[in-house]
Amino acid sequence: MHDWLTMDTYFDAFIEDPELDRDFSNLYNDIRWNPVPWLELDLETQFPVSTTDNFTEVASSMRFMPDDDFEFKVGYRHLNNHPVLRDSDRIVLETFTRLNDYWGIGTHHRLELVDSTLELQQYNIHYDFDSFVGSAGFFIRNNRAQDEHGIMFNFGIKEIPSLSLPIKIGAQ
Repeated sequence: MHDWLTMDTYFDAFIEDPELDRDFSNLYNDIRWNPVPWLELDLETQFPVSTTDNFTEVASSMRFMPDDDFEFKVGYRHLNNHPVLRDSDRIVLETFTRLNDYWGIGTHHRLELVDSTLELQQYNIHYDFDSFVGSAGFFIRNNRAQDEHGIMFNFGIKEIPSLSLPIKIGAQ
């Protein structure tokens, strides 16, 4: 089974809005077009439905796998008139290269076009431990006032062969 096209459209109605004293949120649209397993296009939008909100957001991305060992994703986000966040035109580029069955490397870069700031550079190395994946990496974040540097360690579970739902440890 392959989900070729999905679309979610929704908004929130507030009894008591904790942020902006609104009755309704923006109208959200999340559209994903995945015509083939190696290509995915995403579009996420927010548009005002009331006169108290005037901000809009449009975010789009494309994920492409030219072969089994390389994947990249490029995205663009536009934010306008948000009451808390500053206006933004941002480009994101992510890459992942599988070196062999166990090792891979990944990158993530985020560029703000409004002031030409490379906000984030992130570099990771990944190892597949069969049931889980571990990665280590470092990042450089430009907060405009001061740069941040850091290291990170991540673990993600792929599968637990002796666990089933409802939870039974050691089930066959």
